[in-house]
Amino acid sequence: MTIINLRDFYYWYTQDEYMEVSDDVAEALRASVRYEAAYTERARYNKAYQDWKDGEISQQEYREMKADYERQAAGLSDLLARLTAERKELSNGVDQQHPALVAFAKYQNIEKLTREILIELVDHIKVYENGNISVHFKFADEFRRIAEYIEINTTDTAEAG
Repeated sequence: MTIINLRDFYYWYTQDEYMEVSDDVAEALRASVRYEAAYTERARYNKAYQDWKDGEISQQEYREMKADYERQAAGLSDLLARLTAERKELSNGVDQQHPALVAFAKYQNIEKLTREILIELVDHIKVYENGNISVHFKFADEFRRIAEYIEINTTDTAEAG
């Protein structure tokens, strides 16, 4: 189950309203939003061509717009490929030898923070002028994926049982 904000999908919701829906419904809603965005881009692209043919914009303006649309389309295609690969990786499971899993398992019950632990787990630490500190872990994305995989499989197992 996934919690969605209805305002993200339906224009008539003017305030945040959250609802729990099945994963299939959530994915269908997200796919619909992606389809609408792609349709809008195609329509803009076609309109630019028509504007050029009608003489409303110059050929140079049309070429610039076309290049911009092609860059946006390539970026969206790359994003889609990365998300598809990530989804496939999540569905395949997490290997026990995954570097992030090995590193976190190695240091799961530490009593004190050492230089060795910092070097292995922390990418960098930022200290701001106001005294705030932010720690960026080396395996943050991988850890998030592992946690999602565990949550998905724990939920699926609980529902099946």
